[in-house]
Amino acid sequence: MKGEFLIRVDGVRLERLLKRAIDKGASFKKVTRTSPRTMIVEACASDANILLGLCRRYSIPAKVIETRGRSRIYEKIRSRATLLPGLLTGVILCALLLSRLWFIDITFTGPQAQFGDRAAFERILEDLSIKPGMSGDIDASLLSGTLEAGIEGYSYISAKVQGVRLLIEAAPEVPAPDVYDLAYARDLYSAFDGVVESIEVHSGVACVQTGDVVRRGQLLIRGEERQTKEENRSISALGKVIVRTWYEGRSSGLLTEIRNIPTGKTSSFSNLRILDFSFPLSGGIYFESAQVREDRLPIGGMFIPVEIVREEHAETKAVPINVDREALSDRLAALAMADAAIKITSSGPDEFNIARSWLRYDITDAGMLEACAVYEIFTNAAVTRGALLQGG
Repeated sequence: MKGEFLIRVDGVRLERLLKRAIDKGASFKKVTRTSPRTMIVEACASDANILLGLCRRYSIPAKVIETRGRSRIYEKIRSRATLLPGLLTGVILCALLLSRLWFIDITFTGPQAQFGDRAAFERILEDLSIKPGMSGDIDASLLSGTLEAGIEGYSYISAKVQGVRLLIEAAPEVPAPDVYDLAYARDLYSAFDGVVESIEVHSGVACVQTGDVVRRGQLLIRGEERQTKEENRSISALGKVIVRTWYEGRSSGLLTEIRNIPTGKTSSFSNLRILDFSFPLSGGIYFESAQVREDRLPIGGMFIPVEIVREEHAETKAVPINVDREALSDRLAALAMADAAIKITSSGPDEFNIARSWLRYDITDAGMLEACAVYEIFTNAAVTRGALLQGG
């Protein structure tokens, strides 16, 4: 019968080792000498155990280099014995994980998507005990109806389960357009200074044209229409007049700064101080500008408040130093742009589009660097007189 193990044995006097193994009842299918100190033995499982036991006993290096026959099959089965339970465990865990919701996505669509209130949906979901990790067995249509009943201001709400995700999609309602009474006479005026870019008249007569420079308070659309050849009647003016206007922000800073630089001259003073009384011990020269360092030496112990105070005066001179031009420019640019943005927010339109922006720098007569940030915006300048009087 063909042997089941190939064993490599390294050492000397290997014939004596084989003889001892044979004396113990072992038999070998094949023995091959590959070198004077190496031997390859082919044997069955029991004979291989005898040979390996003798090698361990006499500290002879031996190694199983190949397994054949049933032993090889048994070894493979034993090495993969945990594969099937592992696969079953993985399948069960995947089934458990995929049967639950792990993600809740709330998205808003439509032209008013930016006004969606995510917190309102999260509150209702919390009240319904819907949270990540719960079972995925959810009635999506019932949830959609519950959300529609509990949250107002949405034209469409949908809920659906996709795998381990609960997807909620909602569209905020688009507000109804303003209703105007055409019989109510009114004109539209410019709320800002600027240059007319486009005119869109729905009712009334345009008083300006594209490219005109308009001033705040100037009449843009007159509220009238021709009733007969000789007579006009007053109506409510409707329309848009898009103008290009500019907002500036400024910031300035000194190109030089004054620093007190030591001149190298020093002077020392010593005083004997008792409580609030001071008695000079030695004098020096007082400088117009100096850095003062004070040292105190108590001489009266813990109970007598007497000490010697020594002052070291180092003369300094005020010297103008050029600042870092690049760092100053960056700082002034940020401040100027912030100033321009504040002006737009405080006195500018509520709705506008920024066309472009730029920066320029100037040096003033006072030796200061001034940064000017300019925002060019497009906005509808047509407002009623009442809105104009209230600030646009």
